[in-house]
Amino acid sequence: MDKLFTPNDHAFVAYLIMVH
Repeated sequence: MDKLFTPNDHAFVAYLIMVH
């Protein structure tokens, strides 16, 4: 799981949380 959460992925996760 190297580099699983890159800055871009973190923004994507934040988006998922916001639309959840």
